[in-house]
This record gives sequence, structure tokens and C-alpha cells, in this order.
Amino acid sequence: FVMLFMSALISRPFLVLVIIVLVENLLAGSDIGEARSVLNIIFAALFMGAISLFIMKFVSLVVVDTMNVIFFCFAVEADNGKKQERFSDLYDTIKTVVGTSPANAGVVLGTSPATATATLQVAVPEGVAPGSTVETPGPNGPVQVTVPAGAAAATHPIGGAAAP
Repeated sequence: FVMLFMSALISRPFLVLVIIVLVENLLAGSDIGEARSVLNIIFAALFMGAISLFIMKFVSLVVVDTMNVIFFCFAVEADNGKKQERFSDLYDTIKTVVGTSPANAGVVLGTSPATATATLQVAVPEGVAPGSTVETPGPNGPVQVTVPAGAAAATHPIGGAAAP
């Protein structure tokens, strides 16, 4: 039970550090004998566990971010159709582990930022019939959206693909 309680406390490292500081400040001038020694041992264990958790979380975030950068760079190079000879082992490993689509052998699937489309929410103005085109402001300038069949004026938003 004690180990479960300590692990629950250590999973909240900032709270543990605050509790240690507060309790130590409360007990600063007291002389409670051997109980103080036991309390110091418990606080030392909690302190080391909390600091270790901070460090391990930081290191794991660095590793995850590093992997994200590696895969992003691989995707950009694959999208541009270029390869660096010094990373040939990495390319082979990625293709072995991740694989490629059987329909598009050798192609990394996804949408490049240059060809990406955005979905806009547009309210149908009064007097606009289904099938007609509405011009609305988009992220990169005006966008033309076709009103779908069954859409009535200002009843619900319609989606449209915005050109980049």
C-alpha cells in the first residue's frame, strides 16, 4: 500500500515538491525525534522520484520531437523526389518498417502543403438557389463555393474546398 501511495504521489511531481516544502517549513523548529528521521527518508525518496520524473519526461519529449523531425524531413525529401546518400540506411529502414502503399509503390502518401485544400463554413445568403456559386473570403483571398442541393438560405453552413 505504501508503494502504491508513493507512486501516486510521484506521478504528480510539482505537487510533491510543494508538499515537501510546506511540511518542512511547518516542522522547521520541532524536535520529534526518530519520526523526523523517517520523515526525512520518505521526503528524500519522494524528492528524488519527482526530480527523476521531470528529467525522464523532458528526455522522452526530446526523443519524440527528434523522431518527428526525422520523419518530416523524410516526407519532404520524398515529396520533392530527392534523397541524400548519407541517409540511405535510414531510407531503407523507414521503407521496411513503415512500408509504402501497394497501389502507389515508392510513394509516400499524404497531401503536400502546396496542394492542400481547406474546408470553409459558409452560410447560404438570402435569394441564392442551390447549384449557384457564392463568393466568400478565404484564407488566401476570395473563394467560390457552389451551393449544394437542398440548402436553404442561412439554415446551415455549407462546406467548400478552398483553393490554396
